Amino acid sequence: MKKDKKESATQLDLGFKQPFSNSLSKVKGSIANSLTIFELMRYAKDGGIWIMHTISFAVLALQSYYIYYNYNNLPEKLPLVTFYSDDALKLYSRDFIILLPVLAFAILAVTFVFAYKWFNKERALVKIMVFSSTLSNILITLHVLKIIEMFK
Repeated sequence: MKKDKKESATQLDLGFKQPFSNSLSKVKGSIANSLTIFELMRYAKDGGIWIMHTISFAVLALQSYYIYYNYNNLPEKLPLVTFYSDDALKLYSRDFIILLPVLAFAILAVTFVFAYKWFNKERALVKIMVFSSTLSNILITLHVLKIIEMFK
């Protein structure tokens, strides 16, 4: 009869508490984390990006202001879309006008997140993306103003 003994391999004890490379990795990680502040500063100091985000926030505030103060003056049904040929499909409840600032804010938030993430890698792409989101927010604002001025 053979007895099966499971022998566990023991690690050599050389007196080291942790490998030297671990301490180097910790220092490298802390330096990388402290340098992310400079990446944020480069993103925040870019004049074009700053101006585009400021314009987007301003037109979003303008949309919200106009909708808030003119909501009760609007009729029950509003022509929110104009590309349908049938008039019945163009009209929506006035509650749906609130979705336009929500859509503008969603565009702004997604652009802000991706622009910050990709700013150091693809600067030209980020500027095009921020410009197009600002342009879309301006167009949404013009649409809201046109609808509200129609029924003032």
